[in-house]
Amino acid sequence: MTEQSQLDAQLAQIRTDVLAGKMSRRAALQAIGAAAAMATLAARGVSVAAQDASPAAGEGTDGVVQTFYQRGYTINPTSFDFNADLYCNADTNAFEGVVTFDADFNPSPGWAESWESNEDASMWIFHIRQNNTGWTDGTPVTAHDFVYSWTRQLDPETAAPYASFFFDVKNAEAFNTGAEGITGADLGLRAIDDWTLEVTCEGPRGGFPLKAAYAAAWPAPSWQVEEHGDQWALGGDVPLVSNGPFKLVEWVPDVKWTMEKNPGFWDAENISIDNYVAPIYPSANQVLLFEEGSDDHQLDWAILPAADYARYLEDPEKAQLLSPYVYPGLWMMLPSNGIPPFDQPEVLTALSHAIDRERLVTVTNGLVYPAYCMMPQGVFGFLEDPSLS
Repeated sequence: MTEQSQLDAQLAQIRTDVLAGKMSRRAALQAIGAAAAMATLAARGVSVAAQDASPAAGEGTDGVVQTFYQRGYTINPTSFDFNADLYCNADTNAFEGVVTFDADFNPSPGWAESWESNEDASMWIFHIRQNNTGWTDGTPVTAHDFVYSWTRQLDPETAAPYASFFFDVKNAEAFNTGAEGITGADLGLRAIDDWTLEVTCEGPRGGFPLKAAYAAAWPAPSWQVEEHGDQWALGGDVPLVSNGPFKLVEWVPDVKWTMEKNPGFWDAENISIDNYVAPIYPSANQVLLFEEGSDDHQLDWAILPAADYARYLEDPEKAQLLSPYVYPGLWMMLPSNGIPPFDQPEVLTALSHAIDRERLVTVTNGLVYPAYCMMPQGVFGFLEDPSLS
């Protein structure tokens, strides 16, 4: 049972108890709050970073020694196939889309050096960098790669969790949901030639380049997928073929993976690190390795679990190492609006007012922020409205 279905079941039982007189309305609100747990809270994380950390040395481009600080990953990837499963937890440096993000989250040229739309932004043309050798096996990155990959993600047989991300594309939702008579050939995706990608949307979509920059829009190499199936992205006997700034050269499950610079990447000349190792440590061990690790197992930066937060706050020296940050995540309660009385907006409004967000912040030692809207302050996309303050 999913978390959402569990919550729906709890809410249905609460409604039954109220109607049967087994539970007062006040108790019902308390139970709903408990069911919501950390509902309507924006997440806040805390990391720790050593003030006197000794950076590891690595050999950079042209023999220049590069330094970087050691951190660890907590989850072993399930694969490197972002195209089929955005939640694969692999290294994001392995792939690049037609568009990427700059430091301010604006769309910036990726494998497309430029793009433009028609007058109402219902059609977009992306111009792929010509005569490249961007895939790590030397194959050029072309418009056909994105037509194939986006179609693959929308194909219901792929069962990609982010397929709906492309529903702006013409006929995408119909294809993904199995509408009769609609095939991948009916999608608004066309490679005019090797270097020109045309995307026709369901209507005006002025923000489509932002979507094209997200990880859900990264490609997969068709020839590898068709020859090796799921094995193409598992890093075993089949070398991973990717098109990002770095390529996978070794993956020891639950231990580490090693990445090496991709010389065919479109911006390779501006990447100064030749290779790096990404160790995998369970989150429970990261603080220990931060505090007591040595040599290659010494972490200079780690996510601090909530259980250790108070210990660091109480120690003046340790408290100086804390670095809070906004995690772009939101915990909320979404009761099914098909279950009475949650089909009434007034009930949902009352429920929202009944949740004491400030108290939840207190009991979590300030590790969350109260969220009064879907995009709370501190999360990209928040719009300040003085009239609501």
